[in-house]
Amino acid sequence: MSPSSPALSKTASAFGKTPLDDESVANDSASLPLAETGESRALPANYAAEQTLLAGILANNEAITEVEDLLREEHFHIPLFGRLYRTCVELFSNRQIANAVTLARSFAEDPELALLGGTEYLEELQESWVKLSDLRDYAEVIRDSHLRRRIVEISERAMREALHPAPEVRAESQLEALEEQLYLLGETGEAHGRLLNIRDGFAEVIDSTEKARKGDATKRPLASGFNELDKIIGGLYRSDLLVLAGRPSMGKSALATNMALKVTQGKGVVAFFSLEMSHHQLAARLLSELSGVTATDMRRGNVNEAQFRDIYEAHRALEGISLYVDDSALLTVGAIRARARRLKRINKRLDLIVVDYLQLIQPGRPTDNRVLEIGEITRGLKSIAKELDVPVVALSQLSRALEQREDKRPHLSDLRESGSIEQDADIVMFIFREIYYLEKREPKAGDERFRGDTQKYEAAFQDWQRLCDEAHGRADLIVAKHRHGPTGIARLFFDQKATRFTDFEEEGVVADSGDISADDPYEGGF
Repeated sequence: MSPSSPALSKTASAFGKTPLDDESVANDSASLPLAETGESRALPANYAAEQTLLAGILANNEAITEVEDLLREEHFHIPLFGRLYRTCVELFSNRQIANAVTLARSFAEDPELALLGGTEYLEELQESWVKLSDLRDYAEVIRDSHLRRRIVEISERAMREALHPAPEVRAESQLEALEEQLYLLGETGEAHGRLLNIRDGFAEVIDSTEKARKGDATKRPLASGFNELDKIIGGLYRSDLLVLAGRPSMGKSALATNMALKVTQGKGVVAFFSLEMSHHQLAARLLSELSGVTATDMRRGNVNEAQFRDIYEAHRALEGISLYVDDSALLTVGAIRARARRLKRINKRLDLIVVDYLQLIQPGRPTDNRVLEIGEITRGLKSIAKELDVPVVALSQLSRALEQREDKRPHLSDLRESGSIEQDADIVMFIFREIYYLEKREPKAGDERFRGDTQKYEAAFQDWQRLCDEAHGRADLIVAKHRHGPTGIARLFFDQKATRFTDFEEEGVVADSGDISADDPYEGGF
């Protein structure tokens, strides 16, 4: 279509625009006033490209197959053109002809089309000639202009909010919101989500399954580093939120650190948000795990020459890993999202996010209702997992009420502010070390229950010693909820000096099969 064609001239006249060639940008009839200045600036648009693309579709409906994956109605600057395009796609999808006659019937009462000349305008469009091979180029011009308009709109809104902020909104929150909008615009072409037909999901599942079957590691779940756990949950799946909970001193941070290290040793990239431990403390734990020298001895300098060499060798072994630690205090979900997103953009990949721990995350808008705040946090972490297509392991505290029970094994109801955590998580795991509680129950000869009965005391002490021997080094990783499959218990070995978890069989102890028994209280987690 020529810039001087009758149809284009009519459009220019109707919408108050000057005809331009395909490389130019038209003045927007609703130009955007810049904040505080009163100055107006034209938004990017190319109505010549929009009209030419419509002409190509009317001339040959098969052209829709060349552009429908790229364009949507809202990408057109002139609303009428967007509606015409959508109707053409709908007619084509229903195996009907999209031409001047059928469109005129559908738009008989449309005032904007009437302004252009109605059926006569559509006929002029249809008679305009365009090469089929050119249409995708026009579609890309239209989409490019749309994205530029969205950038201007987002920036203008951010400018207004920065110049006139609400008293309760912090600058960091505004920055995080702006970064999120721009990220989504770059990823999807939109600053908001969109509805997708489920058939697209079927195709993605088939494609990823085929790639995983052929050995594409990016389509397989990550190995957690613990065989018994992977037998139950199948590994760490992308877009899943996994909550690892336990009482203090159970080893939550150590287990999460072990998982992160295993992933990085497999060439993965991990973002570790440590709201409890400092960067230095986390580094000490990793060196301790690999060297076998306790972090306490390292901190005190209580190491001999051989131990120091072990520490240095551990350091050399860890030099090439991609483990990024953020130990900032007062982190929000928005800050975690923005920093993880930035890391993924820089490294071109992100394989795991660890958050230690979720009750220390600051809510976006503090309230007096802690349950609602935790709900906002867990929903935010789940949205990060989905948005960045990465598993998120979030550590969580358990309620003190557990300590008042005879049976100390945790249950889902023990999750602190539990409702939303249990609801939003795809997998909930509890770390439980029975030896921690047994050591506190050592019988004492002077206990009232023995009343000076030596034999009774010795029998009780022997029973206690036997239980301690059986529980020594053993940790139960209880999968209490599994949205995608079974629940169960993975047996681990815990080296307390090195704060290191390993598979139970690695320490020469025969591990359970991992099967779920009929009386397992965690069975059936769908």
